[in-house]
Amino acid sequence: MVKGGGLEAAGCILAPLVDDFPKNPIICYYLSCYTAQLDRLTESTQWWDKAMTIAGATGQLNKIRLLALDDPDLIPLLKGIGKA
Repeated sequence: MVKGGGLEAAGCILAPLVDDFPKNPIICYYLSCYTAQLDRLTESTQWWDKAMTIAGATGQLNKIRLLALDDPDLIPLLKGIGKA
């Protein structure tokens, strides 16, 4: 556990790892979740798009889509998409 943690702290820790693990879509996926929960929907959409691009390129698209189906952390993002 990180002292003074939370979604913001988790995002700060995870974001630098994107470049270290360019074939791992789950990092961008979780950044999309965190930013959705923080109501930063434009940023969340960007992370989601990056996760899907990586997942498609690495054969993990169905895995990430299935993960997203039951993830309540993405609800703000999905609601935001519905308003567009």
